[in-house]
Amino acid sequence: YNIPHVITTHYHEKYDAFIDTYCPLFWYLQLEDSFDEYAHKNEKWWYGCNGPTSPCPTYHLDDHLLSPRILSWLQYKYGYIGNLYWAVNCYNYQGAGQHEYYDFYSEIKWSGHVNLDGLLAYPGEIYGLDENVATLRMEEIRAGMEDYEILYTLGNAYEKCGVSLKETVAYYMEFLSRGIKIIGENTVFTRIREIIFDLYELHFETGLCVCNLRAKDGGISGRILLDEQYALRYQSTELSYDTIDGRKVYEFFVSVDNAQFSIVGKDKIYPLNLGNVATSETVDAKTLLNYASNVNADMEFVYDDKNAQDGVQLIIPTARGLIQTFKLSIPEKLELNNAVALLLSFDNRKDEKKFEGIDIQAKFANESELRSMISRDTWLPPLKSVMPVYLANNDWAKSGKLEYLLISFGEDNEEYQLLSEKTPIKKYLWLRGMEIIKK
Repeated sequence: YNIPHVITTHYHEKYDAFIDTYCPLFWYLQLEDSFDEYAHKNEKWWYGCNGPTSPCPTYHLDDHLLSPRILSWLQYKYGYIGNLYWAVNCYNYQGAGQHEYYDFYSEIKWSGHVNLDGLLAYPGEIYGLDENVATLRMEEIRAGMEDYEILYTLGNAYEKCGVSLKETVAYYMEFLSRGIKIIGENTVFTRIREIIFDLYELHFETGLCVCNLRAKDGGISGRILLDEQYALRYQSTELSYDTIDGRKVYEFFVSVDNAQFSIVGKDKIYPLNLGNVATSETVDAKTLLNYASNVNADMEFVYDDKNAQDGVQLIIPTARGLIQTFKLSIPEKLELNNAVALLLSFDNRKDEKKFEGIDIQAKFANESELRSMISRDTWLPPLKSVMPVYLANNDWAKSGKLEYLLISFGEDNEEYQLLSEKTPIKKYLWLRGMEIIKK
């Protein structure tokens, strides 16, 4: 039978002769070079399940509603046309051989360390309905698919003009995600959505194409195309342009805080604001070294900028336990009250590209207990990656300032099963810096 073969695993060249479509779990796409491995495939799918968990995109009840919404945006950015989800109405499943009805309205169902995975629609008998009831997560999935249709339609229109919308989307997605890990929050997403929808309307009205967007020296550079009967103004000044294939082409470099243009037609002026999305502040590794201290491990913190290392090397002995923790103090001068997320940059150079166990807890001034900041099933991927500490919905008036983070490594079963006589010294973990994303 001529049945297409789909495989839900990571890419390997040995499968190429047998597999028509790869459909990797989000888990594999955390690796820095993972997207490049599928670049030669014409049709790409991906797969979400009960793992990985947040900050990767999920449909879990434990995650915020922006996660299933952004998933469709990530699909457009990376060219994944198919999205496999293992179940939608699994509310009556109790496990193999068990068929007792599950009353999910009175008890949250837990599976694989997450809540309500596989449950996006519930039976409506309790409301007197002879049909299923969609969850809020299902509504956000649908809204994300509608966003995708806008992106897809506009992207095709841009291609006819010889430019790529995906570059523009990728620029704004840096404020919502890094790789596959979600960092954004609702006001940032809403602003980006407004920009894309404005680009959609203005393209079919004025021929506008915005492309080649780049962050540059605290500003934003790019190119704007317009139909010949329109002109582009910035701060009341009409900009100079070249004419290519009967279209006006403008090159620009402006401040992110003042990226407001005007498109001037014969009878109407159209506003165009490409900025005011979010801001970013970077704390380099050498500065972070001053904030780091030991907790329960004889760690060494070594800053090394030789041989392109440029980071704090974490030399961790494992003799005193399987989990080793260090403290990262947060000075008041960082002013996090408007922060969306802290992005900790790591470089995990473990042999054979193995994942490393990680946990991050936070101490807020007005809270007696430490607060867990990442899912229990979150692991540090191999090579360079970011680990978001999500702060967008924090009630700062209630919690008080963020005093410090406790960052732990361990629970690597593959490694610690080998701990019999020798005591390994971890020298493969690097902390390369921290970025603060603010509204």
